[in-house]
Amino acid sequence: MVKTVGQNQNFEAFNFSQSDLNGQTDWRVVPGSATPRSYPAQQAQIMELLKMGVVPAPMALNSLDLGDTDRLYEEMQVDVREADLENAKMSQGLPQPIGNFQEHLQHIMRHDFYRKGQEATQADPQLDLLFNAHTFIHIIYYLLETNPMLQLPWQPQMIAAIRQGQIPCDDSIMIQARGLLHAAASGMLSGAPAGPGGAQPAQNGQPPAQGAQNAGNNPGPGIS
Repeated sequence: MVKTVGQNQNFEAFNFSQSDLNGQTDWRVVPGSATPRSYPAQQAQIMELLKMGVVPAPMALNSLDLGDTDRLYEEMQVDVREADLENAKMSQGLPQPIGNFQEHLQHIMRHDFYRKGQEATQADPQLDLLFNAHTFIHIIYYLLETNPMLQLPWQPQMIAAIRQGQIPCDDSIMIQARGLLHAAASGMLSGAPAGPGGAQPAQNGQPPAQGAQNAGNNPGPGIS
């Protein structure tokens, strides 16, 4: 079917088959030609993808091309550059600290983006565990910041041990952590109890304070 614009900008549609062309018509299908063409329609589509979680916020801000978003986008790039620097150092086997002031979701996305590259896929398996542990702690921070009453399914001592490199953060742990992350990012996560022995809820969006009787609750200043 071909659509043409006729008088008064009215659309006319014609159905045709290959045999109808008879060599007198040069035509091709343009991928994406059904996507919105108008500027407001494109913005609305980007916002809808952002709400669905399909497009990360920095990418959406950059694509919206609004004057007021330029400064905000540039500020968010600070976290991107910080995470990229961490990627470079961790690729050399150097553990990197994690602070509660960081934009954890942004860091998670950048670490995952790096790990999808050819260089990371061919790296030492020990580096994969290092990235796992680092990303896992970012996920813990994000979960507790966005869901302060959430009780985590991991023992506080286990979280501390992963952070300190005492036990490996294997794929089974990461699969569970990413499941919670996706639920939290889509607003589907509740603060349901995690069962006996789980980490205690956070206070005021911060990880529980570390104490002599409960030393493992706070993810702490960084992997060491």
